[in-house]
Amino acid sequence: MTRAEILKLLVLIESVYTRFVTKDEMVLFWFKIGPNLDCEKVLGKVRSHIRKSPYPPSVEDLIDYPGDMLMPSLSCTAGESGIIGNRQDSLSPWMREYSIR
Repeated sequence: MTRAEILKLLVLIESVYTRFVTKDEMVLFWFKIGPNLDCEKVLGKVRSHIRKSPYPPSVEDLIDYPGDMLMPSLSCTAGESGIIGNRQDSLSPWMREYSIR
């Protein structure tokens, strides 16, 4: 999955499940595991889950990986650490990349 496809997936889940809020950590997690996933398969599982459940899906509901493969390192890399001062610096790296401003 590409980053754009991952963001569309998370927006879809967030729009259907109004109490689901996508946090930075979740986006970064999906960015790490996403390149190894088939977009059509994941979207098919999301559609199926939406039809069956009133609760948002977990990662395990959407992918076919064993549990130990779901835990990539989430440590910050250079440039991903915290707030520096102005608004642009306070945004997470993925938000800066996909922001319309």
